[in-house]
This record gives sequence, C-alpha cells and structure tokens, in this order.
Amino acid sequence: MSKIKDPERGNLQFPMEIRYQRVKRGRGSAVGVGKALQMSSREILFTTQHPLKRGERVRLAVDWPAMLEKDCLTKLEIRGSVVQSEPGRAAVGIASYIVTESL
Repeated sequence: MSKIKDPERGNLQFPMEIRYQRVKRGRGSAVGVGKALQMSSREILFTTQHPLKRGERVRLAVDWPAMLEKDCLTKLEIRGSVVQSEPGRAAVGIASYIVTESL
C-alpha cells in the first residue's frame, strides 16, 4: 500500500506519460520517464526512475490527452518542487504550468 496519500488529488482514468527533470540553479539534470497517477490543481503524483528528494525543484512534461484547436496534440509543462517522495514515486507541488503544442 502506498505511503503517499492525498484525498484531494483525483485518480486518473488512464495514466499519462510524463518526463521529468531535476532543476538546479536553472540547469537541468537527471532526466527520467514515468506515469502520472494522480493530479489536482495543486499537485501531481507520478512514478519515477530516479529517487527525488523533498524540496528538489523539477520540470515535468505531460503528454495531455486533449486536442488544441481540434487538430493539435497538447503537452502540459509543469514547474514545482517535490513535496512527498518514496522509492519509485513522487508528488510535486505545482508552482506554474503552461499548455503547449506537442510536436
């Protein structure tokens, strides 16, 4: 059973692919791929390939399952800090986000 729990996050009907990157002093490091498991307007819970520490700043790119202008796939780009972590999973508090076209 998971140690990370937050009843305010909604369970996703289908996990979305997510790419994450640690950010240190504006530079990226330790890139990984995972699946978004739960999401709310304030936090996102996802699987990780690398351990992430509480307080680390990260950038996330989520392949969003909606179309922009009915003909273009979208990507959700999130910036925030790790608020909870356990082996293989982390929750990030959303500081900012932007929706862009997925290439």
